[in-house]
Amino acid sequence: MLERRRLAVKGHALGRKALRELGPIITPDTILRWYRELIAEKYDGSEQRKMGRPRTPDELQDLVTRMARENPGWGYTRIRDALGNLGYELARTTIRSILKEHGIDSAPERSKRTTWKAFLRAHWPAIAACDFFTVEALTWSGLTRFYVLFAIALQTRHVDRGSRSMSK
Repeated sequence: MLERRRLAVKGHALGRKALRELGPIITPDTILRWYRELIAEKYDGSEQRKMGRPRTPDELQDLVTRMARENPGWGYTRIRDALGNLGYELARTTIRSILKEHGIDSAPERSKRTTWKAFLRAHWPAIAACDFFTVEALTWSGLTRFYVLFAIALQTRHVDRGSRSMSK
């Protein structure tokens, strides 16, 4: 309604002669069409829309990064398949983007750099700790120095009681 009023005011200012010259160029239908297009642009919601695809939920991103950290040999396809078993569907490229965003390398690079925690967990049954020390003890023959080599299996906490005495 306001636009029609403005057009009427402008048309009155131009005068009848100028309106006749513009008549074939601009018809009332054209003016109304322009008005409908302006209204359509105003209310189409394009300013509210965000660009691109929706983000992957944070819980799913956490699950992908956890799988990658706990299984350094797993590539994008293996992580995708494991997620499929849990009922999630992600593309390999989405998994790659998530890992890149969190600073996690691809599987070949991850598997080259094993953490101490992963190394110890993998080799725990074969790891032993040892210490070598001396003890001064008073025996029937006087003060004696004993050399002690102490070894313990870390997984079982088993100590070998083999003993051998070397005194000086």
